[in-house]
Amino acid sequence: MHKKEKILQRITLFSLMMLAAIIGIGLLEIKELVAHKNNLPAQIDANEFANFISKRITKEIFELVSILVIFSAALVIRKIEKNIIFDLQKKQSKNYIDEIENISDKLENEARLLKDYKNAIDNSAMVFKLDFNGRLSYVNEIYQKTTGFSKDEVIGKSLSEFDYVHYTKQSTDLIWEMVTKKEIWRGRMSGLKKNGDRYIVEMTIAPITNASGEIEEFIAVMFDITKEIALEQWLKQEAANRQKEEHQKELSKTKESFLVVFTHELKTPLNAIINFSSFVRKKLEKEEIKDKPRILELLESVKKNGEDMLFTVTNILDTAKLTSKKMEFLKSVFNLSELVSEVATRIIPPSGISFSADIQSEVYIKSDRLRISQIISNLLSNALKYGNGEIELALRTYDKMFFLSIEDNGRGIKDPEAVFELFKAEEDTSIRSDKGTGIGLYYVKMLSDELELEIEVDKSQKLGGAYFCISGQLQENKHLEI
Repeated sequence: MHKKEKILQRITLFSLMMLAAIIGIGLLEIKELVAHKNNLPAQIDANEFANFISKRITKEIFELVSILVIFSAALVIRKIEKNIIFDLQKKQSKNYIDEIENISDKLENEARLLKDYKNAIDNSAMVFKLDFNGRLSYVNEIYQKTTGFSKDEVIGKSLSEFDYVHYTKQSTDLIWEMVTKKEIWRGRMSGLKKNGDRYIVEMTIAPITNASGEIEEFIAVMFDITKEIALEQWLKQEAANRQKEEHQKELSKTKESFLVVFTHELKTPLNAIINFSSFVRKKLEKEEIKDKPRILELLESVKKNGEDMLFTVTNILDTAKLTSKKMEFLKSVFNLSELVSEVATRIIPPSGISFSADIQSEVYIKSDRLRISQIISNLLSNALKYGNGEIELALRTYDKMFFLSIEDNGRGIKDPEAVFELFKAEEDTSIRSDKGTGIGLYYVKMLSDELELEIEVDKSQKLGGAYFCISGQLQENKHLEI
């Protein structure tokens, strides 16, 4: 049965009870009046008495009906009030439910986002947690994969046991002081893997507090930047190397410019000295003057020194060109035997030197004739400077190779490995005295490398001094030209 039907039944029952009460009261009133009828005045007849009783009963009934109506209205008002309150409570409850549902949805979204964030971090960074004593209480999978340590191997241990070193100015104590004061620390640290390899990470350590604001533990997120650091260092080194190369290029340009100007300025007066000495010597040879032999000797010495200096200056200039990769090579097929004889005739003086040449004829090679000439000239000049007046030259072929050797009877070479180093001085070696600078042999070695020739240096087994040998490929077809 519905609540409304129950209420109607209750109102009907109450009304009937009130009606019965009214009738009862009316009957009692009539009875009482009838009982006192004989006491009425004589002038009151039966009709007036009846009217009186009727009015009396009507009044009582009206009063009782009024009470009934007021009571019924009160019940109806109370019911309406209860319905209104119920509706308000129902509406309010619905609002509460909607609010709770909204909050629940928001919490679910936040939980989902937190889960996504955790997954993203776990898949990209090393994560571990520390208790208040600084011991590991949790590590994720990436931490285990990166370090090589399993979870069971690290839980309960401190970071110091894994050789963590910070790369910042802050000390470990200061880092710990910061995080225990609810501050966040960020910086670089280096750790040691299980296999002994070192790795570098960008680390963030933050405290985790409870509802009361007390620190319960610490969480650390680390990103492996080992490769980035290595790349950064490589880039810095490359930048430094490029800067160094640029600096060297600028120095080379400056040096080359200086040498060009220097050699040019020297060549002009040297050529003048040589030509003037030759001219005066020819003139004096036709004249009869006092101390003629001595004068001619001095003039020859001036000429020779001038030629030597010009030869050195030329070597310096050519060395600069070769170093800066600006020297051009013009290769062709030529007779090496003829070139050796030509250079030897030009370099070796007509008297005062014991010179022997064993030159095999028809030795053809494909190379730069001018540069080969410079190699032979430098080796013969070296033998003249540092020998004791005895030189032997030989040109032989064997198994599609040529071998050009020059020997002298000087003091020999103490350190064959250092003989081709520029400006390297050794007091007790024949090739490093006050007679020269060492530029000639340095230039010989550079030319040989460029022309793909082998050069050997040793002590002469025959004469006891220095032994130099140049070797290279023969040209089978002597008529082949570039």
